[in-house]
Amino acid sequence: MAFKLGTEDAASKKKWLSLRTGRLCLTAKERQPGYEPAFTENKSGEKTHFFAKEFDSIVAYVADMRWDTKEFDNGAKTNGWKIALDTGDPDNGFMFTISSMERPFNRMMSALANCDFTQPVKFIGFKGQKDGNKVLLLSQEAGPDGKPIWIQGRYAERWLDQDLIKKLKAKQQPTDEEKKSLAYDGDGRILGRMTLDETTGELSETGYPYIVQTPDGKWSTAVWSTYLRQRMEEEVIPAIKAAAEQRQRDGVIPAGAASVALSGNPSDDAFGDLPPEEDSELPF
Repeated sequence: MAFKLGTEDAASKKKWLSLRTGRLCLTAKERQPGYEPAFTENKSGEKTHFFAKEFDSIVAYVADMRWDTKEFDNGAKTNGWKIALDTGDPDNGFMFTISSMERPFNRMMSALANCDFTQPVKFIGFKGQKDGNKVLLLSQEAGPDGKPIWIQGRYAERWLDQDLIKKLKAKQQPTDEEKKSLAYDGDGRILGRMTLDETTGELSETGYPYIVQTPDGKWSTAVWSTYLRQRMEEEVIPAIKAAAEQRQRDGVIPAGAASVALSGNPSDDAFGDLPPEEDSELPF
């Protein structure tokens, strides 16, 4: 049976995969075989201790994907994706969860839009060397050197800072460098900003989903994230389900989890599973 969200099979066999430590990992409150002590630290310096089993990579078919909202007793909510990863082993089906608050969230969605779901996807998670932020990369093929070729995002991030917004409102001509932050229609005209109705959650039908700097200097990704979520629901999820149904009709059974447990010496990179040595090698 294919590993899917919401099925009895998934409920009994799922293993919850996340980027909690920065790498792809399974976590537990108590030590288990293969799990090591780990912790996270919030902005206040408060640490949460747990045990984690980390992976350099996970290779699996993307079998299902669903938007998930959690509500807490204090009224707070978190949103994100649950993604079922089918390895072909009913005892090693993974449920990957990623929150909208996590750094790789938007770029993962953009990369998924360029995946061929008739083929397995390699997921690699790690922390960037410069800033320590989480990075999630996807790959479906290797280069001549055996290293993964990272899947590029389908949709281009466009950033509008306050200076450029003011210049455009004043109908001033942007510089060549500023033009790189703008999107254009087929006639070469600058596309305006797509807007989000906070009440209904609906996006305007025209404009580009820019990432916009607010007057207080912060950056808002609300429109961009909503746009990408729509692309997942309207384009990516139907493609995932169609590929899963075709595999079931054809009797295609995934060849097991091609995951590599992180050992004491992570320099052994025979399969190209380890992250890039330099942040400059990242595909964004």
